[in-house]
Amino acid sequence: MKTELEEEDEWRSVHEVLLIVLPYLYSLFELLSMTRVSRSLRDAIRDETALWTKFVIEPPLSSRLTDDIISEITSKSAGKLKTLILRQCLMVTDKGLRRVVDANPLITKVNKWI
Repeated sequence: MKTELEEEDEWRSVHEVLLIVLPYLYSLFELLSMTRVSRSLRDAIRDETALWTKFVIEPPLSSRLTDDIISEITSKSAGKLKTLILRQCLMVTDKGLRRVVDANPLITKVNKWI
């Protein structure tokens, strides 16, 4: 039988591995889905700005995305966003996209596909 301390160490190791794997998730939908696994994983994802440097937004999220929502989501990168790919984000305007680009000086790739 494991002690409580051993269980905490094991759980911490699982999260460390997940934080290594998470940057390889392709889309924002996948990353947000992982936040529903547990509270501690949700907090780890929320607090890890390195995970928020690349956004690929596609259906089903794209149909609900607005200028305000994309601004809020990309703010999690703390100005370190490098890639933004929007697929079928019909409610995101050029003005909203410009606001995101202006707030993220490190951005090198922006694609908006309709």
